[in-house]
Amino acid sequence: DLRSFADSEPRHRTGRLRPAWGNASTYGRSRAADVSRSYRITTGDGRSTEELVTGGRYGYAHSCVTSENFPVRRSRPRAVREIVLLEFEDDVTADDVTAEAARRGLERPTYEDALHFGVEHPEVQRERPVVFLHDPWVGFFGRRDVLCLWSNAGRRELGLEGYDDRWGRDVRFAFVRPGPGAGAPQDQEQDTMSRQDRRMTPGEVAE
Repeated sequence: DLRSFADSEPRHRTGRLRPAWGNASTYGRSRAADVSRSYRITTGDGRSTEELVTGGRYGYAHSCVTSENFPVRRSRPRAVREIVLLEFEDDVTADDVTAEAARRGLERPTYEDALHFGVEHPEVQRERPVVFLHDPWVGFFGRRDVLCLWSNAGRRELGLEGYDDRWGRDVRFAFVRPGPGAGAPQDQEQDTMSRQDRRMTPGEVAE
């Protein structure tokens, strides 16, 4: 069947993110293992999509990730946002993941969050893939795609994956925790970092 134009580029090489379909017994019983980590990013700094992709220093970036398809919304003010990574014990769908995130009071990310996260926390995707379930971009042949960060053969990559795929348990999903320091203008952010925060990797937030 027809796929989006994104499929014209090689996908799913060894080490690249692969959606997992599982068996029928896993459907309907997905359960979140935990919030693995959270990180702060700063958005609204005036950079274009192309500048953010360049700033990410990826070994590979999908050619469809451009201002034409993913335009940075410049009307949004400079803000600090807290990105929370959810992980699951079973294979899941986007509906499973977004329902669990809503239950935890988390908000869906934007594609700008994905672009800034890749720039500010480049090593996170080397551990395990990170998927951003933002409002999907509809490709040229109708497939709904979202931005994903992963590592392939030792190089960091920025790619597109199908929103409607079923996802394997090795994937982490990025969401936004609302509240002070997450979406507030940067000049209004208060320094609430604990001593534990200061011992952590810059940008990582203690639970």
